[in-house]
Amino acid sequence: MTHKSRYLPAPAVVTALAALTACTDRPPATAPGRPESAASPPAAELQAQSEALAQHLARALAHPGFAASLKAQLDASPFREHKLHFQRFLTAAGGRARDEVAQHAGVAAAELDREAQAAIPLEIYLPVPGHRSAWRGDANVLVATALRDHDVPVAFDPAGHRILLDPDQPPATPVIRLPRHLRRRPGST
Repeated sequence: MTHKSRYLPAPAVVTALAALTACTDRPPATAPGRPESAASPPAAELQAQSEALAQHLARALAHPGFAASLKAQLDASPFREHKLHFQRFLTAAGGRARDEVAQHAGVAAAELDREAQAAIPLEIYLPVPGHRSAWRGDANVLVATALRDHDVPVAFDPAGHRILLDPDQPPATPVIRLPRHLRRRPGST
């Protein structure tokens, strides 16, 4: 005795689902529990966010007290290249660095906080060993950002001027870099 199933054969179900999916006029869904606005922004938006933060930081470095404080914190970092997590740096000690950067850059602290939280996680460090030893915690420094290695770094001087750097040759002026933060353990690169 053969028994007929009331269910469609598996290939028919797959074909029907594919057809329904292809005919929809809705954009593709995001991951469950993740709102559409939380989807990753395009690279140009990420670069613009990083550049804005780099420019704010560069303007703050025109002020000797802030520059010396940042230098001391970088020097005290337990990571091999003396890196700091940028967003944590801004919010540490009750947001002292955030408030100083905002004041010196001429933006509201709340605005700077929103910009930093909207950006990808960033690191802050001097990647060129000669720059680490040469920078004295003064205004003789550039702040640069690039999303990926070998992208043209966009730098800002303490006056806020935008400068494109050579990705293969560091400039004579020390460069503080704000690259994408990668999780590392102390002592690793």
